[in-house]
Amino acid sequence: MNYLSVGEAAKRLGVSVDVIRSLVERGDLRAIRTGGGHRRILYDDVERRRTAQRATRTRPLARRSAEPERRPAVQTTRRTRPLERDRESHFEEDPFSLAELEAEADRTAAMEQAATEAKARAAATDAERQRIEGLKKYGRDLAIWLPAEWQARVIEDLEEFVTSKRVPPSLAPWQAQQIVQSRVDAIKKQYNDAEDQRRKQEDDQRKIDWLTTWGKNYAVSETILGWDSSEQDRARREVEGELKQKVKADMSHGHVKDLVDDVLKQWAEDTDDDDEDEDEDQDETGDEDAAEEDQDPEW
Repeated sequence: MNYLSVGEAAKRLGVSVDVIRSLVERGDLRAIRTGGGHRRILYDDVERRRTAQRATRTRPLARRSAEPERRPAVQTTRRTRPLERDRESHFEEDPFSLAELEAEADRTAAMEQAATEAKARAAATDAERQRIEGLKKYGRDLAIWLPAEWQARVIEDLEEFVTSKRVPPSLAPWQAQQIVQSRVDAIKKQYNDAEDQRRKQEDDQRKIDWLTTWGKNYAVSETILGWDSSEQDRARREVEGELKQKVKADMSHGHVKDLVDDVLKQWAEDTDDDDEDEDEDQDETGDEDAAEEDQDPEW
C-alpha cells in the first residue's frame, strides 16, 4: 500500500492539514500512525476524494460560464495566495519512503497477530484451568462420604496429582475421570483397611476383657471353700495379675481355666510348704522346751 503524509494529502486535495485531520477523524480518509506518532494517509483514499472533487468543481464552472459577473469573486476567493502559504506552513517535514511505510504496516499487522495469538493462548489456559478444577471437584465428590480427616487427605492428593502433565488434555473426559477415580479409590482402600484394623482391635480387646472377667469369676468359685479369707484375697489378686499379663484374644475358655488352675495350684503348694515349715519350727521349739525342763533342777 502507498501512503502520503498529512501535508502531501492536503496539497493534493487543495485543503489545509486541519481539514485532512478532520477527514481522518470522521473516517472519510483511512490512515495509520508511524513509530514517531505521525499520520500517514492511504493514497487510494486521497485519489478517490481528489477525483470526486474534480467532478464537483466541473459542474459549477459550467454554470458560472453563463454568469460571468460572479466568476472574479469566486476565483479571487479560492486562489488567494495567503491561503496557499497557510497550507504550506502546515506541511509535515518528515516524509517516509515507501519501504518504511510498508515496514510500518508489517509491524502493525505483526502486533495485531501477536495480540490475537496472546488472546487465544489466554483462552486456552483458562479452559485448561477449568478442566483441571472440574476433575478435582469430581474426585472430591467421590469422597464426600469419608470422614473429614480422610476427605482432607483426598483433597491434598488431588491438588498434588491432578495436573496437565499427569492428566493431559489429549485424554477423553471419561479417561481423565477414571484416573482421578483410581486415586480416590486408593485412599478409600487405606481408610477401609484402617477401619478394619480398628474394629479388629476393639473386638480383640472386648474378648480379652471378657475372658479376664470370666477367669476372675472362675478363681472366686475355686477359692470360695476351704480357703482362709486372707489367702483368698491374695490368691485372687495373683490370678488377676496373671490374667492381665497372659490372656490373649486368640485364647479359649479352656486356656483361661488352665491358667487359673495353675496359679491356684502353685498358690496351694506354696501355702502347704509354708505350713510345713511352721510345723517344723514349732516341733523344734517344743523339743528345746522339753530339754530345758529336763535340765531344770526344780523338776
